[in-house]
Amino acid sequence: LLSGTDQFSVMLSDVNAAIATRIDAVQEQAEEKAPEVQPTRILNSAKPKSSRRLYMSIAASIMLLATIGFFVLGSSPTPQTIAEEYFQVFELGQTRAATSTSEGAYDQAKVLYQNKKFAEAAPLFDQVNSIKALYSAANCYYLLGKYDLASSRFRAVIDRGDGYAEDAEFGLAMTYLMQDKVEQADELLSNISQDNRHNYSLMAKDALEEIEHL
Repeated sequence: LLSGTDQFSVMLSDVNAAIATRIDAVQEQAEEKAPEVQPTRILNSAKPKSSRRLYMSIAASIMLLATIGFFVLGSSPTPQTIAEEYFQVFELGQTRAATSTSEGAYDQAKVLYQNKKFAEAAPLFDQVNSIKALYSAANCYYLLGKYDLASSRFRAVIDRGDGYAEDAEFGLAMTYLMQDKVEQADELLSNISQDNRHNYSLMAKDALEEIEHL
């Protein structure tokens, strides 16, 4: 498969050929329509009309080229667009009555998270000693664009090795993409894709296919 840049190069060659063909056709039409017995009229009328059509033809071709270029280059993937496509936003369940100070902070953070107040929720999640709170904090920092903080939380979840470890692995790969760390993302996604029991195996394979075209 061709990358977006290669596709654009091919289209550019095709459009250049089309422009040349169009110019030849316009010139041939002008020559066919020009009266043979009135050279003066050929100079004064047929030639300006031919030039005007020629310029219009070139302008139309340039517009077509610009449109194709914008579409092809604009649709080329970037590490960030791949991450935006595949990142799975964590959905928290309903809150319940708190039975401790720690649970109170967690429940408060959940409400803030559900209302997309991630900047307020993140530090509250950090106060709670649970794998779910840690993973929730990682999601908050990711959605806030604080990728270093998100990365450290995702890695901490992975190190714990339970609960949300697989979610955190995929989240960390997406964080790497947002940071333009494509090689690290590619390596992590490759490991995930090779484990058929991994919850994100198929999604990792799809993401890797897009990374190949970067």
